[in-house]
Amino acid sequence: MNQSQQFSVSKERLPGLDLVRVLAVYFIILSHAGFETFRGIGVPFLLALSGFLITNSLLKEINVKKSINTPRFWRNRFLRIAPAYYTFIIAAFILDTVILGDSWENNLLFFAATHTVNYFNALHGHGSGMVAHLWTLSTMEQFYLVYPLLLIGAFKSSRPVTVLITFVALSIGWRMLIYTEIVSFDNKIPWIYNALDTRIDSLLIGSLAAFLLTKKPYASFSLPNWSWLLVMFTAGYGLNLSKSLPDFHYTIGFAFEGSLAIIVMLCIMKLSEAKWLSIVNGKLITNLAKISYPMYLYHPIGLGIGFKLSDNFLFGMLLGTVSILILATISFLVIEKPFMYLRIEHNVKGAFR
Repeated sequence: MNQSQQFSVSKERLPGLDLVRVLAVYFIILSHAGFETFRGIGVPFLLALSGFLITNSLLKEINVKKSINTPRFWRNRFLRIAPAYYTFIIAAFILDTVILGDSWENNLLFFAATHTVNYFNALHGHGSGMVAHLWTLSTMEQFYLVYPLLLIGAFKSSRPVTVLITFVALSIGWRMLIYTEIVSFDNKIPWIYNALDTRIDSLLIGSLAAFLLTKKPYASFSLPNWSWLLVMFTAGYGLNLSKSLPDFHYTIGFAFEGSLAIIVMLCIMKLSEAKWLSIVNGKLITNLAKISYPMYLYHPIGLGIGFKLSDNFLFGMLLGTVSILILATISFLVIEKPFMYLRIEHNVKGAFR
């Protein structure tokens, strides 16, 4: 890795990111509950935000240590994701197959156990079971597996941004080949929508945004609040427009939507600095952000409970949201928190070796 290359990565905690994380997950929940306005909105946020946060973290490590400790990175990701994930898989399997009597066909259990639900959906179509939504998480996990190696190679080339842009272009080009049927796939739309090879640009857009903040510090983005509001709603409109244009959406659109998601993210971050939005950086949003991962995991079960308890859609949605929060809180306290301490302990020991 080129040790002469330095990046001015901010050490301060960027504001508003907890709200972005919560909104990304809740947009997905609203979409799966039947709110068409939010269909396809949460995923670009979740993927771009993941790319941004991971890259921001790795750039800090590169600045300090001039390298990336890939074994530690993978161990941390495993301890962060796997315990809650496998607990949910067991719960979903029992609920689907034992209680509801729906069989998991086409080796779905194998795909779920190996974090490849995205390729199950790509091969067999997007199912309606308790684990179909895990394609997004599978895509991110596969990205976490290969991205540190990609970033190390990019830095060795001394032009990391150019390398990442090249991979964005390759992903777009690959999607276009599949969509135009130059390359034949039986389920071309499910493959384009779910597979890592056709969605990696959405994550890399977030990565490029993290690199941008090393060149143009966050504090240098300065506009009046009304301007940030205008930009945010314009970008949000662009997201909705893109998903309604299939020829665009399934070719260039994913990269475009990821870019708009990053713009909305920046707008939320800047607006969160205003006194009238101080709640954005308060304990309520911070605590919701802590349980956003299990909220994502358990939302099909939570929504199912809510709509089972009430035939009224809005009341069912309210009960479903409460159920999701309860399940997510239990998962965080009982499953995730102990492993969080284990992760911190491993990192502290590693720092003194």
